[in-house]
Amino acid sequence: MTAVEWTPEQRALVARVAGDGPPVGTKRCGGCGQVKPATEFSRNRTRSDGLQHACIPCQNARTRERSAAATIARTRLVQIHKAEYDALYAEELAKLEAP
Repeated sequence: MTAVEWTPEQRALVARVAGDGPPVGTKRCGGCGQVKPATEFSRNRTRSDGLQHACIPCQNARTRERSAAATIARTRLVQIHKAEYDALYAEELAKLEAP
């Protein structure tokens, strides 16, 4: 017997008929795990259902977290480079002052 290849849409339909998946027109958020209406998800054409994996509030929270982490990393990098620059500047200044 050969295995049947099912499309993601067919698998989702079977899961819903069997009572395993969320109702039609809804989706489970990959961020918070709640079942929400499809209107609470942004579009993503590359996914089989055409929607993002996480709801808009979860996506916004994740973006804020990543932005804050990037800002901290950038600030630290600037501080490191400033310290290196100050050390090189002090060396050059010492060379100019030496006879």
